[in-house]
Amino acid sequence: MESTTGMAPARTACTASTRQWPSITRPRRSPKRARTASSGCRRPWRGSGWAGGGEEASASTRSSARALPRPTPTLAPATATVEIVAAIPKSASRRPNRSFSSTLNPCPPCTGRVSVARRHGQGRASTVSSGGMALLDVILGYDCNLACDYCTITPEMRRRALSTRRVLDALKSAVAEGFDRVSFTGGEPTIRTDLLGLVRAARQVGYRDIKVQSNGLLFAHRPNLERLVEAGATTFHVSIHTHLREPYEALVRRAGTYDAMVAGLGHVAAAGLDPVADVILKKDTLPRLPDAIRWLEARGVRRADLWLVSLTDGNRDAIASLPRMTRVAEVMAEAFDVGDALGVTLRSLHLPRCLLGAYADRAHDPAAERVRVLTPDDLFDLEGSKLTPQVHVPACEGCADRARCRGVRPDYLEVYGDAEIAAARGAPSSVQPTRLAVLP
Repeated sequence: MESTTGMAPARTACTASTRQWPSITRPRRSPKRARTASSGCRRPWRGSGWAGGGEEASASTRSSARALPRPTPTLAPATATVEIVAAIPKSASRRPNRSFSSTLNPCPPCTGRVSVARRHGQGRASTVSSGGMALLDVILGYDCNLACDYCTITPEMRRRALSTRRVLDALKSAVAEGFDRVSFTGGEPTIRTDLLGLVRAARQVGYRDIKVQSNGLLFAHRPNLERLVEAGATTFHVSIHTHLREPYEALVRRAGTYDAMVAGLGHVAAAGLDPVADVILKKDTLPRLPDAIRWLEARGVRRADLWLVSLTDGNRDAIASLPRMTRVAEVMAEAFDVGDALGVTLRSLHLPRCLLGAYADRAHDPAAERVRVLTPDDLFDLEGSKLTPQVHVPACEGCADRARCRGVRPDYLEVYGDAEIAAARGAPSSVQPTRLAVLP
């Protein structure tokens, strides 16, 4: 595994407007700080983050972080650049990599995204394209450089991350069991200094599809994207959350990030990598969905996954943000028509087929194929995760789609019950809400 365990980066000076992964040279221990010509930028070791701009900038960002509604890690200035380590130091092989704080790269899912954990239910579940064998979904850590208002990851969870050695072992064992796809997600995977090495390792052991699910901010510097592709990344999901500047920056709670997201997404599309955009559906973002599809098409994006906001863990109390599925289905129908006219393929996650009506074939269940999820806390099949719809109500009895429809998420039934599904099925409602919506 010389491509992953013996790599160390060449030193690259920080600049005022870009971020980049440096070239890789000879093996060496991880330094505590980069020796740059004049910038004074530090490497992101021991929790310092991808800092740029010196102590004054650090103080200002700490102040901004304190002002956020939810506790968040210290964030670096949006215009700063850092040197990112592309190595996998041997010294880090048996302990969690907790030395990387948030900086300019956002998240679904939380990286819009977010893959899910069985016990903790965080973020977005990675989707898989049809036609493959099996996917290993690796949640490298829960840390991120944004503080999305719908993120399910709690401040305590952000401190947990997989060690490099744990990921390497999982890559090898899964491929031996027939897994041929791997997804690196988080949190935000691009804040991991070992990401390039892990991608190389995945390619080296035989994965044919290697996905990076990111908020895309780091890709605003095109060489970062080029290095990932050269390392072996083949598929990219980019979380746009929503497509307008002010709503986007209000949602991610970090000013000055919209342009980086747009540039990063554009670079992935321009490179011919056919990115998938992850779009979160909440009460405030839902009405803009058809326009978001038009916006994506204008930027060369031809695929998008539509995620219904989840009320678990850190986002459990955001009841007012959860729209009714019948309203979601109405707006989705318009978005599907827009997508069909423009050649943009859309997939719906978390809505049962009976509510999608004529668009039932757009329903996508990530757990329909074999997906194994590795998190800092657990290793499990996606089928058992919190974010995968997994409740069939009595009204589902006799439905022709029951075998391929996962039903409804428990967090949704707690708020709205099963009245919508019962009405669609012509059956009596039997599941009543157990949680009251919070008035705005």
